[in-house]
Amino acid sequence: MKPYRVFKHFTIPALFFLIFLPLFSHAKLNKSDSLRNVILSSKNQQEVVAAQIELARKLIPEKLDTAFFLLNKSEPFLGAGEDLTKANLFNTYGLYYWYKNKRDSAIFYLKKTIALPESDEMVQFKAEAVNNTGTLYSILGESDSSLHYLFKALDIDLKRNNQTGLAKTYYDLGVIYKRRDQLELSVQYLLKSIPIHEEQKATTRLIACLNVLAGNYFDIKDTSNSLKTYKRAEQLAMETLDTSNLTLIYSNLSSFYLMTGNSAYAIDYANKGIDLSLKTNELKKLSALYANAASAFSKMNDQKKAVELLRKAKNYTSNVSAINNAGLYMIASEIYRKAGMIDSASYFNDLGMTEAIRVGSVEWQSTGYKFLASIDSARNNFKSALKHYQKSVFLRDSILDNQHKSRIEELLIIHDLENKEKENVVLRTQNELNEQIIRNQRYVILLSVIILALVAIFALLQLKARKKIMLQKGEIEQKNLALNELNKTKDKFITIIAHDLRSPFNSLIGLLDVIVSDYNAISDNQKLQLLKSLHESSINTYNLLVNLLEWSIAQRNGLAYIPEKVSIKKAVEKVFSFLASRAAQKNHQLINNVSEETEIMTDPNILSNILINLINNSIKFTPANGIISVEVMTVADTIRIYVIDNGIGIPSERIGSIFDIDSDFQRKGTENEVGTGLGLILVKEFVELCKGNISVESEPDKGSSFCVELPQ
Repeated sequence: MKPYRVFKHFTIPALFFLIFLPLFSHAKLNKSDSLRNVILSSKNQQEVVAAQIELARKLIPEKLDTAFFLLNKSEPFLGAGEDLTKANLFNTYGLYYWYKNKRDSAIFYLKKTIALPESDEMVQFKAEAVNNTGTLYSILGESDSSLHYLFKALDIDLKRNNQTGLAKTYYDLGVIYKRRDQLELSVQYLLKSIPIHEEQKATTRLIACLNVLAGNYFDIKDTSNSLKTYKRAEQLAMETLDTSNLTLIYSNLSSFYLMTGNSAYAIDYANKGIDLSLKTNELKKLSALYANAASAFSKMNDQKKAVELLRKAKNYTSNVSAINNAGLYMIASEIYRKAGMIDSASYFNDLGMTEAIRVGSVEWQSTGYKFLASIDSARNNFKSALKHYQKSVFLRDSILDNQHKSRIEELLIIHDLENKEKENVVLRTQNELNEQIIRNQRYVILLSVIILALVAIFALLQLKARKKIMLQKGEIEQKNLALNELNKTKDKFITIIAHDLRSPFNSLIGLLDVIVSDYNAISDNQKLQLLKSLHESSINTYNLLVNLLEWSIAQRNGLAYIPEKVSIKKAVEKVFSFLASRAAQKNHQLINNVSEETEIMTDPNILSNILINLINNSIKFTPANGIISVEVMTVADTIRIYVIDNGIGIPSERIGSIFDIDSDFQRKGTENEVGTGLGLILVKEFVELCKGNISVESEPDKGSSFCVELPQ
């Protein structure tokens, strides 16, 4: 076996990474806010429990502790006759424990779903539970149990023609057969999964399929298709900015070129992977990437560079499995031997053999004995070298014998699957005949329905007038609701004018009275302080008038929206400059984390107004020496602008109403700054005018993060 062959085992971390993709089998709709509203406002206990469970599912994996709290809070309220809610609870517990790496607990809860009574409504939850149970058994290395549940899931999804479920199960079967070294079966199932992912535009899962498929092609000596498939996966990952998958592909391509004798390309892709891993802080693949580069330099007879890279690889061995540690030690042994560092070579060979024996890897043991023979030869211990070489050959023969047996088993399985496929064709034909009979019966039923419909038409005509009245009543109710909203708006406007506008003017008048009446009695320093207070009060009053004017214009739909290409970074810089003096008064640090090239089509004046209000809000509610930053993230066809501070935050019970016109929530800033109560309401109006959305996440005493999502 050539030294570079040992690198094929460094694709194992990739396999484990891909196995975890089933956690995303069920799409998450962005309804978290509506679920929170149900939890807070609904009086129906069953409705609240169902919303808590669904919200917990959506919080996995980002907020596992919160998800677990919601699940624990929900479980005691589930009674008899709530099987669907129980199924969702058990499946969500399964996902929680999966992400916590407590796989036995995850399987325990998934099996509780499987044990629930059968029904048409239950099939969706059971299919999820059966499939995820099969995937977990695959991760645990219990391939027989895994196949049992995966084929059970396949049967369920075939019967209900669930393409998403079928694609996931085909993929999972491809992974488990790869782990069993039954590569042709793995290829068959992956090729069934790929077109469904393509049709559904499930790019992340498609990349995962291509990665596993490319590895299979290589293992069956089809290097042309292997490279072609890796390249396609690389292109998709680059187009979708999928950095995690892209790092994995770079690692696999580095191994590919290393094992096909192209050391320069192997180094190039290893360096790409290393740069991307360090940039994104994804450290799990660094050990394999450094090891690939080290082996490539060793093959190019640059042993000094190879040893240097090996030392870097060792810094990340804690991130890989025991079997891959065994591989790394063996590679280190061979490279040190080539570098003439025989003692180091022997030391690492011993470490590799210890790991290989511990995990039961016959292949690594065979490799270790082969390398040990080379070390003995370098020490002129030829008798020991021959003995170790014979052990290596013996173990290699046993591996080939097992592969031969596995191939025979695989051919038998393929034969059985082909027979089963023929049986399925017969069953489908019989089903088509049954469906034809059902269609004929439906025609008879349809004729009967038509006759009954003619009889019912007369009655329907009598009801028509009544329906018209009901529709008119509904329209009147809708208009009443609209009028109520207008009244709320009017009341808010009057309240602000009557209270907030009067108060600043009273302050101005009071300060002027003090200056006029006691002008000669007060000192110059006191006069200066009074003038500063007068100046600040005037600014607040002016800001209130501006907000009132802009808000009233927006309410009358009179505000023009004129989009143009805007540099977000420059817009933020302009607002920071405008608010610099206010921030300086509280010694705040304003940070612009927006990149130069980020641009958006929007109205620049409206964008500036949004930023001014949000940043001004952060300045007001952040104590002295605070940090206020602006960041941008591109998601699909939208741009998210975040204004983040470490201020006093917003009480959780108030977050849902801070953008509402009828909200009575007002408070002073950290240095008793007064507000108009209109800033966030204006922001919401402007964001909706730009066809966007605004949301906020906040914790008391930790700060707030306002997110404005605008279309690109």
